[in-house]
Amino acid sequence: MRTQIVLSVVLLALAPSVMPARAAEPATLTDATFDAIRAAILPSKDEERWREIPWRTSTWDAVVEAAATEKPVLLWAMNGHPLACT
Repeated sequence: MRTQIVLSVVLLALAPSVMPARAAEPATLTDATFDAIRAAILPSKDEERWREIPWRTSTWDAVVEAAATEKPVLLWAMNGHPLACT
């Protein structure tokens, strides 16, 4: 019985931290809020690091280069246009 009471108290104490927060009102785009909204949606430098990889669009060119440099080939296959223009 005591264990159940202690468990109930702990669960009640933690309830606010696990409950979903109320959604904030969407920001209104104005001249004053533009910079903050733009900064929030633009990717950071860390999120743009994939652009530094010298991607190859030809599988054969990638295989030849990988063999010459003794590196593996990452083959990324997907359904749809590679530039997400579907």
